[in-house]
Amino acid sequence: MIIKEKLLRQIIKKNIIKVLFETKQTTRWKEVKYFHPEGRNMPNGSHYQRGGYIQECKQNINSFSKTNTSWANCTIANQLSLYVTMYSPLQMAADLPENYARFMDAFQFIKDVAMEWDESRYLEAEPMEYVTIARKTKGKNEWFVGGTNGEEARTSEISLDFLEKGEKYVATIYRDDKTAHYRNNPQAYVIETKNVTAKSRLKIFEAPGGGYAITIRKAEK
Repeated sequence: MIIKEKLLRQIIKKNIIKVLFETKQTTRWKEVKYFHPEGRNMPNGSHYQRGGYIQECKQNINSFSKTNTSWANCTIANQLSLYVTMYSPLQMAADLPENYARFMDAFQFIKDVAMEWDESRYLEAEPMEYVTIARKTKGKNEWFVGGTNGEEARTSEISLDFLEKGEKYVATIYRDDKTAHYRNNPQAYVIETKNVTAKSRLKIFEAPGGGYAITIRKAEK
């Protein structure tokens, strides 16, 4: 389907989310607009620095620069979700190696996630709030799901009916812990595995500024 340029601009303009950054100059929140995954990459892929899930967190930023009082308002699970929701044929690991070494179980998703896709499914979305996308790896019966959340905590409810019927799969879920929060507990996450099929439905907690990432592969027979 070809989308005319004027219509595309209107779609992107409507799909804007507010991101909040704290600075030492004020105790108030400043609003900064940027393109949400729903609209930002509709026309094509783009460079986006994801994976900086430790050095950008509030509790670590001062160890790199004593004068830098800003940080990214996100959890580790949120950063992992961006590898799916923000389409780009060039994946990256934007943090320092020693930081990834502290969370190698979470880093496994970055190692596994694909770069090229055969198919994309938008499972749920609310402009300025959240988006959940499933993508099928090019040439493989393998899926990745990313749920990127906004400022309010929520429970994501998705169907896995995009999976091949009659087949059994194993889902590895990287999600926010119940205590996670972008402001004061961004590094709290849980990794769990579940046996799933095309009939499965998942309910996953998303913290404020959080999200989740899922790897879905065929079960070994």
